[in-house]
Amino acid sequence: MKKAIFSTALFALLLLCSGVARGQNDTLPDIFIGGVAIFETNDSISGENISGKASYDAETQTLTLDNVTVSGSIDIWRKHIRITLLGENTIQSLFIAPDSCTVVGPGILNIGTATLSIAVDAGRTAYLGLKQQAVLNITASEVGISCMYDYIGDVNPIYPVFDIDNSALSISAPTCYYLIPWWRLESSHLAVPSDVNYDSETLMFSQDGEILYSIHDYMEIRPGTVGVREDRKIEWHAWGMDGRIRIDGLGEGQVVEVVNLNGQQEYLEIATTSNIIIPLVKGIHIVRIGGMAVKTIVK
Repeated sequence: MKKAIFSTALFALLLLCSGVARGQNDTLPDIFIGGVAIFETNDSISGENISGKASYDAETQTLTLDNVTVSGSIDIWRKHIRITLLGENTIQSLFIAPDSCTVVGPGILNIGTATLSIAVDAGRTAYLGLKQQAVLNITASEVGISCMYDYIGDVNPIYPVFDIDNSALSISAPTCYYLIPWWRLESSHLAVPSDVNYDSETLMFSQDGEILYSIHDYMEIRPGTVGVREDRKIEWHAWGMDGRIRIDGLGEGQVVEVVNLNGQQEYLEIATTSNIIIPLVKGIHIVRIGGMAVKTIVK
């Protein structure tokens, strides 16, 4: 994947602004994690903002998070960094500049909060990857993943492709992503919104024949492609009410599943009637039936 090209003057400015001195040939760290600068292999990364086991292999450029909580951000600099997930991990935000990042499973990574404006700032990267049964949950008050390219004066700005292979992604934000034109879904499919189509040839999302450059409120990509209907037409309807969800238009024998935003199952039943009412707590819930899914809000 082609990388962004910097002028000598801009790169020199980056070095000066980093505030880190480590010889003439390498003054920038590979990553920051919770404010701790990492230059080389470290089997046990520690800091006041880090709990759990974090390690970094400089030769393979791999950051491993093993049930880690970071009360701060992870900042990636200059290199393609691989983040390996073990267990469930939580960080406040992720910043990528000016290269790329691949997140691999089998663990979980939660990024952001409902009060954080941007969870993932990837405006200077050409590639994002999510592989090997990784689960990435993103929450933000404004933008989940921002890929706003900010190099002043560049003639050919670079926007990323998001490569998702047999992995899960959920984004809850008013704008789920901004300026990611290409999505390569391998052994994965877009489950929510259910009325958005994915074209495997153009690698783009569309709705009612119009190409989408952002999805709003909530989106979910799930592993697997079996049972995903091509026409994306939903014959059943679900909507939230006070303390419950009502579902109409069911066929006998259809499996009805409800999960929360973390993918945790809240309800599972085989339909025996055309309509059902499910008591649920206040909040956002995802109804899955027959390979399709919709978001509902219980008041």
